[in-house]
Amino acid sequence: MNDEAELDKLFIAARQQESALAIALRACDEMMAVEASTRLREALGRAVFAIENTSIDNPLHRKTLRDMYLTSTIGMNQLIRRVPSGPAHLDAGRLRRWAVACAETKVPRGGPHLFEFDSHGRDLQESLFFGLHVAHSKFLTDLRNAMFIDTFVERSDFAYARLDRAILQRTCIRYSFFRESSFKDAILDDVAFFDCDLRDADLSFSGSIRGAVGMTAQFIRCDLRGARCLGRDLSAVDFLGCQVHGMAADTRARSISRADVSPRGDGSWVMGVC
Repeated sequence: MNDEAELDKLFIAARQQESALAIALRACDEMMAVEASTRLREALGRAVFAIENTSIDNPLHRKTLRDMYLTSTIGMNQLIRRVPSGPAHLDAGRLRRWAVACAETKVPRGGPHLFEFDSHGRDLQESLFFGLHVAHSKFLTDLRNAMFIDTFVERSDFAYARLDRAILQRTCIRYSFFRESSFKDAILDDVAFFDCDLRDADLSFSGSIRGAVGMTAQFIRCDLRGARCLGRDLSAVDFLGCQVHGMAADTRARSISRADVSPRGDGSWVMGVC
């Protein structure tokens, strides 16, 4: 494999762990911070080894790689120094469940990176979820202007969360709760929701953010009863097998198939293709 391509992979892995570590520190999750910092150190160690053993002969090129490494890892090392030497409380049960989840996952990301994480209402505005696998976690908190890039979320709870002006890009979300959460002016670009509860969620566009009016998204078997998509261009949005009673929108979706329009979402009134 090309040396530079291999280094790119190593740096991406390091950025994943940096993202998980920064979030864990903001939420004061010491155990997760210790785990993320350990993984980050390992990723940085592999990157150093790759740079020192690269087959690139050009001395200037090798120096450039070293300089790039030193510059790009300043923030990572600052985060590592903030981590306590050991968590105040070691939850052995959580560690076992996490190890099982890592062993059994079919998501090829080296995660979950955030597992049984609880924000405890702590402010996570502008947080970066980069390439993370998030599982069995709770985010009853402020996530305004957060960024979810190449993220996979499963079985997590974002009920009542504020995701206004957040950016969700190339992100997949499964079996998660977003009841009464707010996505006002959020950018949803290549996002898929599978089997999620979005009852009374607000996905409206107010006109204050350029580029947020449209969504490129799929909602598969989701509960969208009472959800609001006002002001949104839904021409690149698909709804498949969703419960949509009381959903408010003022533009037509690209496709709506097998929509359950019954008030209780019990399948008593299903429309075919709209």
